[in-house]
Amino acid sequence: MNWLKFKRTTYRSRYHLLLISLIFVVFGDLMFPTHPDIYQTYTRPLWSLFSVLAGWNLVHKNKNKNYAYALILALLACGEIINLFRPIQSLSLLKQFGYMGFFIIFSLELFNQIRTAKKVTNSTLTAVLCGLIIIGIAGGIGATLIEYFHPQSFQGAISEDPIINFQYFSFITLSTVGYGDITPITLYAKKFTILLTLTGNFYTIVIIGVIIGKYTSTKIIDEEKHKNKKVE
Repeated sequence: MNWLKFKRTTYRSRYHLLLISLIFVVFGDLMFPTHPDIYQTYTRPLWSLFSVLAGWNLVHKNKNKNYAYALILALLACGEIINLFRPIQSLSLLKQFGYMGFFIIFSLELFNQIRTAKKVTNSTLTAVLCGLIIIGIAGGIGATLIEYFHPQSFQGAISEDPIINFQYFSFITLSTVGYGDITPITLYAKKFTILLTLTGNFYTIVIIGVIIGKYTSTKIIDEEKHKNKKVE
């Protein structure tokens, strides 16, 4: 199997591959339990790069985006390798910004592909789930960055592993559950939480509308075809 054929094959399964990678990012520490230091140093970066690699597959047909994503992915991989042997705080921050940017771009790309899909399929529903998970992961990274630049912006149990705890906070906020065990304190944290809630609600409402519209139109078209066949 040559490279182009392999890319076409993976592109057809792009949403399912992305979903698998995102599940590793969110639940990888449960699937492959290790010592916390080992997970934070080795395993988590691996899952993060895997998700970026899977997301890169979304733009397989766009050559300009393809090359740009490949370059940024290579830079992130180099950053992870350098950080593995010689941890640098500024490099870790740049990586977090890079991952957050990637996930935001992926969510927009998914939204566009869902919007332009001709009909609702299993792949479309998988893409919807991927989009929601990506927003949650990006929200967790954003909260982590706010806490770094403005310490004590959040109150609660976030000291053990800030990335995991802020990821949890992000998904709880998106779902509008809001247990209150982690709460925004500073102005930046509160505004970010508002933005995260608005984004989650907007995504859910708009996507539901798009899915229902496409499903309804598909049913109408199928019914019309069925009627025409009976007439013939």
